[in-house]
Amino acid sequence: MNTNRTLLIPIDFSNASKLAVKYALSNEYKEGDQLILLHCYRLISDDYTSYRDAPRKLKMAIEKKLEIKFNQFSRTLDLDKYGPNIKFGMKLGFTANGIHTLSFECHIDLIVYALKIGKSNHELIELLSSGSTPVMLITEAINLKKNIPNVEKTISSSDFSNQPQHFLNEIYKRPNTPFLVTL
Repeated sequence: MNTNRTLLIPIDFSNASKLAVKYALSNEYKEGDQLILLHCYRLISDDYTSYRDAPRKLKMAIEKKLEIKFNQFSRTLDLDKYGPNIKFGMKLGFTANGIHTLSFECHIDLIVYALKIGKSNHELIELLSSGSTPVMLITEAINLKKNIPNVEKTISSSDFSNQPQHFLNEIYKRPNTPFLVTL
């Protein structure tokens, strides 16, 4: 029986993303699991004149920059030691849509999502209200040097959708406690 899982971590190359990856590798990842790091982007450029008539060129230029950023991100976290089981993916569009699509395409077992304190989490709320994959929520304030307790609270996605701000406030009050949102 194959018990290997596929874990998905949306990343934006921030410190919160690094913490999500570190958390997943030290607390969720088991040998043989596959870890997909997903970055979603939009076709936006500071130099519109160069790409006005060539969206494909803009897409290629953005993806080339993202590959470089991922390589730096990977070196910072020493991801090469995990071998080929860690993959980097890019999707054009909004994060929630990219996660939703990839969840079905790759049969994702768990999403590890880093909450940024003080930032809008509307994409997370959208993801949780339409998703079918459990989501592990951690905050960017998590201290991985401390012993991380097991999941303290499991929240159903319907409860979260009904009172998102209540649960986000609860999570922010306990930054070293991962919360699991299930179906």
